[in-house]
Amino acid sequence: MLCSILLGAIIIGIISFVVMRKAKTETQQNGSICCVAGKSGGHLIPALTLARRYREEHPNAHVLFFSTDTPLDKNIVQKAGFVNEHITFALGNVPRWDFWNWPKYFWNLSKVSWYAWRALLKARPEKVMTTGGFISLPIGIISRTLGIPIYLYELNAVPGKAATVLSIFATKTFVCFDEAFSKFPRSARVIRGTYPLRFDANDRLTKEEARVRLGIENADRVMLVIGGSQGSFFINTIMPEVIAGLALSKKIMVMHQTGESDVTRVRDLYRERGIQALVFAYREDMAVLYSAADCVISRAGAGSLFELLFFEKPSIIVPLETLITDHQLDNAQAMAEQYPAFFSVFRQADLERSTQGFARKLSTLLS
Repeated sequence: MLCSILLGAIIIGIISFVVMRKAKTETQQNGSICCVAGKSGGHLIPALTLARRYREEHPNAHVLFFSTDTPLDKNIVQKAGFVNEHITFALGNVPRWDFWNWPKYFWNLSKVSWYAWRALLKARPEKVMTTGGFISLPIGIISRTLGIPIYLYELNAVPGKAATVLSIFATKTFVCFDEAFSKFPRSARVIRGTYPLRFDANDRLTKEEARVRLGIENADRVMLVIGGSQGSFFINTIMPEVIAGLALSKKIMVMHQTGESDVTRVRDLYRERGIQALVFAYREDMAVLYSAADCVISRAGAGSLFELLFFEKPSIIVPLETLITDHQLDNAQAMAEQYPAFFSVFRQADLERSTQGFARKLSTLLS
């Protein structure tokens, strides 16, 4: 896998070097900024936060944003409202052992490299900031060939392959977990940073204030369920069943983020079980929902974890684990070890066998 990424990086570097010989490459200190992220809210939202902060300090700055061309990426960046130029690319992950997909991948990589080079040369940003994703690798390397400083923000406890490679080229790499320090190459310039939270102290409300805003002030207990920006079919399915089986005398209100494709099904599941629920795909007022909640059930994206810590919400974390990555498990375990009062971790494979322990913990948080 790493060899595949390195091969791609070499090709990008060659393309950039050949083309850049035909133009001046000194960057202009014109107040413009470039951000790169893609394919998940966990990458996009903190990158947009970094861009927004820069824009607040430099009101006349031109914000250039690179992402993938997925509907999620387009929707999140468009809603930000302050991005001057949004360029999207159809570049998937490295095809690994699917050798028949390599020609298409390299063709797409070549197109990305060419169009990104042209956009960067035109914008001449003061720096490039990226929160990761495979889209960050070609653009980061091209930025380096153009002499533009690259600042990489690794948000997870264990960095991904693309971030590991890009850290070699980055001017600085900021990490949010101490566990990440030892995972980068020795040549990388790694320093401790803080997660770029989209919220500040003004976003914290009392439970009472938040519930009045949401119109749920009559609820005795309020629970927030977060499946991530793309939703979690597993969490969406088990939560109505688990909540229906709780032996509580309290009146419970559930606020459940399902992802775009599962709203109707989950809403029906709650209604069939007689559970009062606010079911939604995505909301802009997450600070109000966090403030209103007594407890939270969540996946383990770094953004969700740091936001839960910011709002000091007791949480049950169910990390997403796949054959490709288990970085959410690493995130969850790191946070639970450091902040045991706020985080309890349950693995999905265990919950597929039995939800009894999960239900007991949830009952304790709601009692």
